[in-house]
Amino acid sequence: LGLGGGGYASLSSFVSDSKEAENKTSLPLEISPKDNIVTPSIELKQNDTSAYKAITDLSGLEKYISDFLKSGDKKKLIAYDSETTSLDTFNCNILGFSLCYQAGKAVYIPLQQETTDLFGSGEYITKEEAYRQLARLFTDSNVTIIMHNAKFDLKVLYNTGFEQVFGACKLYDTMVTAWLLNPGRSGYSLEYL
Repeated sequence: LGLGGGGYASLSSFVSDSKEAENKTSLPLEISPKDNIVTPSIELKQNDTSAYKAITDLSGLEKYISDFLKSGDKKKLIAYDSETTSLDTFNCNILGFSLCYQAGKAVYIPLQQETTDLFGSGEYITKEEAYRQLARLFTDSNVTIIMHNAKFDLKVLYNTGFEQVFGACKLYDTMVTAWLLNPGRSGYSLEYL
């Protein structure tokens, strides 16, 4: 952004820099001459979440993982994310986890909780049963598990009783990748990316 006299951006340099930015980013930009504000004119669309499902029984989780392992994709990529009661990996409880191996189709597996409150009263897969199924992924050398901030998820799994954290599978951390691509960012959480 070119600065005119007195430290303020001149409108002409503002407009030319904005057009240059539009060319570099391929984003259409709208310029309000009255306010000297540049805003991207992007149509925001709600993600189609109709293919996002909850799996609440063991047979459903077994089938989902079996279907993934039998899929014809040679790369065998699957995304994993933990949901917990806290960010303290040593003292949190795992509430559930998400898996995804097909674009636009994901599953969430809520786990049975040892509580008597209103929200923990459902009949879900036990942590032990779920971990036996996750072991099928973590111990398969043909599988790559993708996580964002894998260190957190791996600590949660290990500290809540999952011992196959460092099995034969490959791990891919998108947070590490983001840092490698741009080490000067101010943050690497999904909100920043």
